[in-house]
Amino acid sequence: MSRVAVFCRVILPLFLLLLSGCSTRFERDWQKAAMRPERDPFAGRWEGKWRSAKHRNGEGRLRCLLTPIAPERYQANFKADWMIFTSSYSTVFEAQRKGREITFRGSENLGPLFGGIYTFAGKATPERFSATYDSSYDTGTFEMLRPGR
Repeated sequence: MSRVAVFCRVILPLFLLLLSGCSTRFERDWQKAAMRPERDPFAGRWEGKWRSAKHRNGEGRLRCLLTPIAPERYQANFKADWMIFTSSYSTVFEAQRKGREITFRGSENLGPLFGGIYTFAGKATPERFSATYDSSYDTGTFEMLRPGR
């Protein structure tokens, strides 16, 4: 069997199955988060868009579940859409809080297929989340609000 045939019959379906499992878990967590009130004003569901500064037509829907894991750290679980593709990933932000705003930064290695190491920096209020991202493949912005706003 040729390498292309092995890829199409074995590796590609396994890869797609892995992605769909991450997507299903994100959707389940997204629905659960809608049902529980958050004590932290920055925690919970965020929804908006990501936009590429490098690539034409590079934008899509972006959702995030933000969870405090320490006084100055948040776990961010993202689900990003682009055309027919969906990707889910998690990262940890180091955050500093000043009143009704946090500033944060972090990085995550998404692997060579997805642009390698992404770095993030931004700020959030209880109502608005904005950030920039940078990698070897792309540079752009995240803009999100609370769902339904």
